[in-house]
Amino acid sequence: MKTEELKSRIKELSDYFVRQIIEGNYQVIKKESIYIIIEINDYSFTFWFGYGEDHFRCVEIEASHPNFMYLQFDDKEIKKTVRSLLVEEAADKREEEIKSLEEKLQILKSMKV
Repeated sequence: MKTEELKSRIKELSDYFVRQIIEGNYQVIKKESIYIIIEINDYSFTFWFGYGEDHFRCVEIEASHPNFMYLQFDDKEIKKTVRSLLVEEAADKREEEIKSLEEKLQILKSMKV
């Protein structure tokens, strides 16, 4: 297989997975405050956004969920759409953690030392 043909097929496969995310055809495996692991057709992908949405990228964090491939985002609008969808999914987890920490802080404040 020639290099150009191989590059074309990789791009086609990447575009397929990006479309699946945009269409909501994925299952959330794990939500954390700084990353989310999703699965599409039995293939795992991890997206990290630890320093905010501008730092969003496909990475490998957990050995138990290796990325099938690193998705390529060529179009800014597509990247923005995918980022928004996945960050929104994980935002619930982040809000949950904030609420829990605020409750713990209130308990600590109410304790007399």
